[in-house]
Amino acid sequence: MKKILLIISLFVMVFGLNKAWSQVSVISTGGSSSSATYGTLGAAITAVNIGVHAGTIEIAIHSNTIETASVSLDSSGSVGGAIYSSILIKPADSSTVNKVVSTSAAGVVLLNLQGADNVTIDGRPMGLGTNR
Repeated sequence: MKKILLIISLFVMVFGLNKAWSQVSVISTGGSSSSATYGTLGAAITAVNIGVHAGTIEIAIHSNTIETASVSLDSSGSVGGAIYSSILIKPADSSTVNKVVSTSAAGVVLLNLQGADNVTIDGRPMGLGTNR
């Protein structure tokens, strides 16, 4: 019985820690991974740029993140491996509270679209309302 409780406790602890470090989740229709979690938007975009996620991609922001450098999204079909038909960046649908993606680096562009097309940034919490 003690072993079962220990295993359950370890599972809950690992699952809980993973969720705490996963501020950004990605779901895609192609690539080498159809879903993953990341600590920052920059890490998620880097995965898109190297082809980990492809096709139709949805990036959800679960909690506030701070980027330490500018984030650049490459155009689909570029040399680095980015292959996507569309990308949607939005707050996760778990709360009506706004999520903030900011940078600690002074004077840099937060998100640079390097020739990227079909990118939608929808800041509406839970997709509600008409303002974006």
